[in-house]
Amino acid sequence: MRVLSKQLNLSPLDPYHRTLSIKYIISTPVKQFDSNHEFRKSYKFRYGEINRYISSFNWKLTFSELYLNFSVYALYDAPHFTVLKYIPKSTFNESSFPPWVSKHMKDLILKNKRKEHIHSLNQVP
Repeated sequence: MRVLSKQLNLSPLDPYHRTLSIKYIISTPVKQFDSNHEFRKSYKFRYGEINRYISSFNWKLTFSELYLNFSVYALYDAPHFTVLKYIPKSTFNESSFPPWVSKHMKDLILKNKRKEHIHSLNQVP
């Protein structure tokens, strides 16, 4: 990294702060974005348990006994807790297939691999 005094000022001159030119050359390759990530499966919500948990609160009493900030915390924490507890996590993994392979072809290949795996398990040595 090099820091130099800038000769050409693009902004009004400030007598207390000199204009600087910062040059930084990246010597290491930048990592590619990793698209593998975790997410919550919204279609696998356990609605009954979430409803029972939220309904177990006496909200009128809860809000009447707390200061405003604590009431907001309670109102936020209840749904947040239900998301963490009752909505399962899933992991998205990027496909190892080339981009030109269609979904139908991927499904056929994976189905065939599963059949081969089951067949190999059933073989008697």
